[in-house]
Amino acid sequence: MSSMTPLFSELTLKRSRQFYSLNEQARRNMAEFEREYGKYLFVELDVEPIVPDDIAKFREWFDSTAVAVKKIKNDIAGGYGGEPIFASVDTYTTKNSIWESNVNTQLFHLFPELLQKLNQLPFYGFPLVRIWSSIRQVFPHRDEGSFFDFPNSFRSMLFDDNPSQTLFLFEDPAIPNCPREIRFLPSNAKTFAWNNLRVQHASFYRGFQKCLLILDNVELDLNRYANLLDRSIAKNGDSLFSSAKPISAFSKI
Repeated sequence: MSSMTPLFSELTLKRSRQFYSLNEQARRNMAEFEREYGKYLFVELDVEPIVPDDIAKFREWFDSTAVAVKKIKNDIAGGYGGEPIFASVDTYTTKNSIWESNVNTQLFHLFPELLQKLNQLPFYGFPLVRIWSSIRQVFPHRDEGSFFDFPNSFRSMLFDDNPSQTLFLFEDPAIPNCPREIRFLPSNAKTFAWNNLRVQHASFYRGFQKCLLILDNVELDLNRYANLLDRSIAKNGDSLFSSAKPISAFSKI
């Protein structure tokens, strides 16, 4: 089969593991959700931006706390080792972490408004939170995260000193000879999500500092998220990235 590239096989395997870890009713709910929202590659979320109230205080804390981290395990994005790519502050560590950790538990004590703003998002429980600031170019990749087919890689731009946007996406079908179109994120995008199954993301480094809050291991309330996505799509339609390709361009599942 022409679509059975190594990437197609890998995405199919990862999706299969995640999809069939759900019970039967949850699989039906997820499949319905994917049919409705799988075409969206990037959505700005209609929430109060998840950023600190006092940016100057936050920057001082981050600059004094962050540590450059290296990748220590292989994943879908490729190998590990080499020079650090990010300065990082993590609110957690896990035994299977793909990156070195720099755990500091003071974030929500010093900036409790971040915790309050995170509660706008349709999560069960609380996500794992890390803050990264790139110190080198970040090459195109998918994250070793969710491979469900809708925007579920959540980020919030805490600050960005670049005179123009450096973070970009492109749809990356797992089939041969498919053109890629780079799309830079809107320059004023604050809190957003992209579809990790369908897109790769990357960032240029121009010597200026930017800082992203990254939310991992999220468990979504799909009903609440549908309401948020519908509201966000209606409000921020001009900044949407969407796809006309079927799920079969990415995975057999």
